[in-house]
Amino acid sequence: MKKFFKYNVPAAVAALAVIIVLSVFLGIGRTLGTYKGRVERAFTSADNSAASDLKIYKSFAEQLCAIAKANGCDTKKLEDAVNGIDSADPFGGADAALSDVSVLSAVVYAELSAKKELDGQTANTVKSDYYEMTSTVIRLQKNESYNKAAAKYNKAIRSFPANLFSLGKKEAAVFDR
Repeated sequence: MKKFFKYNVPAAVAALAVIIVLSVFLGIGRTLGTYKGRVERAFTSADNSAASDLKIYKSFAEQLCAIAKANGCDTKKLEDAVNGIDSADPFGGADAALSDVSVLSAVVYAELSAKKELDGQTANTVKSDYYEMTSTVIRLQKNESYNKAAAKYNKAIRSFPANLFSLGKKEAAVFDR
């Protein structure tokens, strides 16, 4: 074999190039897989889980939506956005779903707050639900273990040479301030 490469330098160079490219490709795949796994674990971890915070957020948004609907507010867009939280995962638009619900719930909250006919208990429930939603967003933004893992993964798929091999990979949602 030594004689073959000694007399066939172009073949030796080509074989070396193939080995280098394959090594880079396998290394990138392994690194991205590791980073993606960290994001998924941080998203669903037992303590300080972004997934559980999204479920809590959704339940308060549903309550706010039900009160608004009962009081004659148009809640169709908010209902659709709230339902979008169910399918959200760290690589499937969790940040966009949260943003949509936040904006639409603020509109509904303002509309409900302007209604004079709300009884005291309903008005307090609306304020409490909206406050809890805001607190949950802040908790998501302060979830350092998840947000750092997601930012590291996003940086990795945008960096050379990974960006050449990561076509079609979605960025992880980052709940930043």
